[in-house]
Amino acid sequence: MKVLFDENLPFSLSALLIGHDCSSVQNEGWAGTKNGKLLRLAEEAGFQVMLTLDQHIQAEQNMVVRTIAVIVLVPASQRKEDVRMLAPQVLDLLPRVHPGDVITLRFAL
Repeated sequence: MKVLFDENLPFSLSALLIGHDCSSVQNEGWAGTKNGKLLRLAEEAGFQVMLTLDQHIQAEQNMVVRTIAVIVLVPASQRKEDVRMLAPQVLDLLPRVHPGDVITLRFAL
């Protein structure tokens, strides 16, 4: 699956997403691009999923018309180690997402 990392997410998490083609907003040259345009660019580039820490994306975007899914990560903190703890949940979820989905993964003890 082709996965895009939003610029607010540490790209080091991609090393844990074995078997997926990962890139970042920065690598694509889209740093600073706002969500609506960013989602359009990602769709045009063939990304199937965008990972983000932005918990407001669903309220800001009409995802019904999108060909990309969004997974919102809500770690215990913004520390890279805490974000990386969500990797197993992301791996489990990736094969089951559909275009237009917005799914929130929260850290659970």
